[in-house]
This record gives sequence, structure tokens and C-alpha cells, in this order.
Amino acid sequence: MPFPLQTPRLILRPFTQADLSAFVAYRSDPQTARYQSWEAPYPEEKARKFIETLLRSQPGTPGEWYQLAVVRKDSGEMIGDCAFHIMAEDSSQAEIGYTLSPRQRRRGFATEAVAGLLRYLFEECRLHRVRAVCDAENPASARVLERIGMRREAFFKENIWFKGAWGSEWVYAILESEWKRLQTAPAPRFLYPAEWMLFVPDRLAAAEWYARLLSTAVQYLPEGNHYIVEAGGIRITFHLADEKMPSGKAGQTLYWQVSQFDAALGRALACGAALYRGPLERTDNLSMAQVSDPFGNLIGILGPRPGLPADMGYSAAPNQDECE
Repeated sequence: MPFPLQTPRLILRPFTQADLSAFVAYRSDPQTARYQSWEAPYPEEKARKFIETLLRSQPGTPGEWYQLAVVRKDSGEMIGDCAFHIMAEDSSQAEIGYTLSPRQRRRGFATEAVAGLLRYLFEECRLHRVRAVCDAENPASARVLERIGMRREAFFKENIWFKGAWGSEWVYAILESEWKRLQTAPAPRFLYPAEWMLFVPDRLAAAEWYARLLSTAVQYLPEGNHYIVEAGGIRITFHLADEKMPSGKAGQTLYWQVSQFDAALGRALACGAALYRGPLERTDNLSMAQVSDPFGNLIGILGPRPGLPADMGYSAAPNQDECE
């Protein structure tokens, strides 16, 4: 087994006894426990036995869950875990799950960790299909699954008696062929130059995400202490979101007019964006959609699909009302 797994900002590795206090802390958070099988606070002795069982477990044993600790590279802090189990009835399929410390959310860590786990399951384990089950009242978890390209396959209404009430669940899945197709999506090509300032909680993480999306590199501007991403006439400057943030700057929408709609949308989804609205077909043969990045912003994508004689005389960006 090629553990630990590496992503740009994270390490996914087997648990150790040193993870006990961090594990107990985030499992004891009431909002985290709300959609999970355990109750808060989570007993330390139970956590200790859980880790001891993991240390004796063999990853990839059909029918058995295996947990990986999620660790930040920059600080060495254990911030959550990812889990998977190969299906007992079909060893070509698996189910995944994940938990993240509440202090580490809204930075794209969950999306990055689960994407790294998917890569391992498809590239190393050679699986055919991976699924995930999500509480229907947990939209944040659903967005993580959508950002990594998983499809919402089913909705089960009040199918489970859970913590004193009937609960409903979404089922997501992705095939190996779908995952491979997402990995090869080309970077978008833009028809018009544009410039934005984004106010985000983690400037470097956001800049690195957009750099990956645009197949370019992050630039650091010492004057002003800013990170910049530029590609094909697009320039995005990243600022730290705080209490001094200019009014109306949170949750911005970027509008991109591109040469190929399907390629740009596929690339965004491959990089971890979640489909927010669309795709929609316009009367001028252009397609449009909105996706959300891991940092609370929307990207409106407008462009022709292959084979459609689009009227490219349309000016720079769609009206906001058309996408929302």
C-alpha cells in the first residue's frame, strides 16, 4: 500500500496513537457529530480503542472500513480523516467517507483530501466504481462530493432511523472512466481579458487552486503582499478576507467567456468546483453554467459547445440574472 498519500497541501496517512487528542476534539464537536454515527462528546477511551483497532487492520480488506488521518503539510496538524471500504460483495467497488475539524473548514481541505483518496482508489486499487452516502440535510458534504466529480445517483426519503428520527439520504457515485475523463480536461481558453480581486480566508490556497484550474503558476507580489494568478488575459488578485473587507466582496461571481464550454466546465469540475446551476442552452447557441469554487465564490462560464455555430459577437460577460 502506497501510504502516506500526498496532495498539494495534505498528507493522508495511517493513524497513530499521537492522533488521539485531535481525533477526540473534532469528533466531540456537536455539529460534526450531527450527521455521523457517534454522539458528542466522543469518549477518549472509545477513541483509543478505535485507533488500536485501526493499527491492527489491513487497508483494503473487503467489507472493512479503513481510516486515514488527514494532516496539513505546513503545520503537521491532524485535521480530520478519510475512510474507505472495499465492498464485500464486489471488490471492484468501494464506499468512502470523511470528517474534517470544524476549525479547518471552508479552505478546500475536504475536497483536496477526498480527491486524493479517489486517485488512490482508481489508480492504485484499480476500482471500477466508488460511491458515497450523504445525509440529505448536510449540503456542505454534498458539495464536496460534487466538487470531485461524483454524480448524485439516488435520493432515499426517510429510509433510515437515525438519532431518534427518520432521515433521508443522497447517494453519490463516480466510475473510473468518468474520473479519468475529468483528469484530462484541458485548461479553459478565454475570449476576452478580465481582472478580479477575490477576498478569501486562505489566499495561498485559493491562488493555488485557481492556478491549477488555469494551468499556470502562482505569482507573489511583495508590494501589497498579494498573490496573483494570470493566464490567457485573465488576472485574479487574492486578498485576505477579514472584518475590514470591503462591503459586498464576499462570495463574488467571476464571469468567463471561453472558446469551448464543455472543456472549460469539465476542467472546473476536475479541479474540484461544484456545479451550482446549469448547464443551460441559450438562443444564440451558447451554453452557460455556474460552478462554485471551494472558497465561497461562483464562476459563470459561457461559451459554445463543439459543433454549434455560436454567435461569438456576444459581448464580454453574461448578465448576472441569466446565471442565477
